[in-house]
Amino acid sequence: MRTRFLHLVRHGHYDAEPERLTALGRSQADLLAQRLARYPIDAVISSTMPRAKETAARIHLQVPDARASAKVCLRENMPSPPRRRPPPDHYLALSDTKRQAMADRLERAWELFGKPPLRTERHDVLVCHGNVIRAMVCRALELGPGVWDDITCPSHCSLTTLQVRAGGARLVRLNETGHLPSDMVTVG
Repeated sequence: MRTRFLHLVRHGHYDAEPERLTALGRSQADLLAQRLARYPIDAVISSTMPRAKETAARIHLQVPDARASAKVCLRENMPSPPRRRPPPDHYLALSDTKRQAMADRLERAWELFGKPPLRTERHDVLVCHGNVIRAMVCRALELGPGVWDDITCPSHCSLTTLQVRAGGARLVRLNETGHLPSDMVTVG
């Protein structure tokens, strides 16, 4: 049966100004890369944001035969207003057009990656952001809008895996951090 494994990775711990991984984030990425090297990885695709691209580059060093690229549709965003709490001010300040563009970006990501492969089995690593991972999980499980915010934000360099087949998708693992020592597990 044709199966795509989407290994969703949140970027490593980072400094916001200038945006780059911290020493901790680089170590997190290296440990995750060692774990991912056990799989037959076909591609490492990152968000175009620096923290995701840097994490992806460190992963790619461990799986050099995998194709590497970056996609705008994997950039951090808020897919819809949360259903149980008021949206943050930065979301409310956006025009309806910009809000729709963010939702469309995530839909494009699902169109690109949320379908079975052309061959028997494929393993893609998507290095992205917490909200993107939560939204992709909700899309895969066919949950409604706003539910993404009910899922805890994934830890830095955690691993969430979706298995996609012709009949639909299933969640294999969510926010797994067993490859990281407990003192290296961070969220914010």
